[in-house]
Formats: sequence, C-alpha cells, structure tokens
Amino acid sequence: YDGSVGSQVFGSRGLYTRANMPLNNRDSVVIGLRRQNYHQNSSSYYYYGGNTAGWQYCDASTYSFTGSGISTAHELQYIKNIAEQTKIYLRSSRNFRFANLDDNGSSASGNLNPQTSRDSEIGFVFDANSTKSSVNYYFSRFTNEIGFNGSFNVNLDPTERHGIEIMSRYSLGSRINL
Repeated sequence: YDGSVGSQVFGSRGLYTRANMPLNNRDSVVIGLRRQNYHQNSSSYYYYGGNTAGWQYCDASTYSFTGSGISTAHELQYIKNIAEQTKIYLRSSRNFRFANLDDNGSSASGNLNPQTSRDSEIGFVFDANSTKSSVNYYFSRFTNEIGFNGSFNVNLDPTERHGIEIMSRYSLGSRINL
C-alpha cells in the first residue's frame, strides 16, 4: 500500500524590547532589540508501492533534518514632527528570518541558513483625522536570502533591493477606507 509516516517540530524562544523615547515635543528616538533562538526537527518515511510484484520491491525513502540557531535584530529610528500632523523619519535596522519547516522541507539540504538583512529607510508621513499618507525610500542588503531556484529552496547570493513606497488612505467612516 502507499503511505507515509513522519513528525515535525518547530520551537522558538525570544526576547523583544522596544523603547520610544521623546527628546522634546518635536523629536523622538526609537530603539529596538530582538534576540531569538529556534530548533526544528522533521523526519518522514515515504512508501510508494509503485511496483506491485511484492512488498520487497517498494519505492521507499526516508527524509530527515534538524536545524537550530540564534539571531539578533535591532533598530534605531529618529522621528521629527515638522508640523502638527506631519513628520519625517530616518530608520536603520538589522533583521532576520529563520527558515520554517516548509522552507527546509523543500530544500536540497534540509538546513537553510537564517536570512539576514541590513535596512535603511527615510520617510514622510501625513496623518490627519480621516487621511493618512506616506512616502518612503528604502534600501536593503540581504545575506542568505531564502528563495526558490526553480527546483528547491536555497540560500541566495547576497542581494540588494531599493525602492519607493507610496501609501494613502482616506476613511469614509469607521468601517470604510479608500
């Protein structure tokens, strides 16, 4: 008969702290720190009975991986209120993402490295009662980015991304936004 048996476990513990510190009535600084560890284990036994000549001719396979790691992220942001409803900000951060069980389950090795990035951003925000608009420019450098190469999930070569994000929202009431 065809079938499979397996187990998957993913555990994570972390500490996160963030402080928003006003310097005066126009300027503030945000500092954040996150430290997290994880452990994951996956094992599977697959049986495909492709050959019906007998049980000894089955197409069986076993798959397993174990991964663990610790990473740290941090952020530093400066915010300046330039008018009552308008502010500008500068932000710099280091971020990470662990491969989850699905990422590792679809990789050739089963143990992808954590993805990390260094990010910078400058932005402008207008926030009135019914209208909120923002525009920002961002720049990110990724190391070990988790991506799909057409066959498997892999850690990609270092990459850079930059761009502009523009957002605007207008509230027509408590339940409708454009």
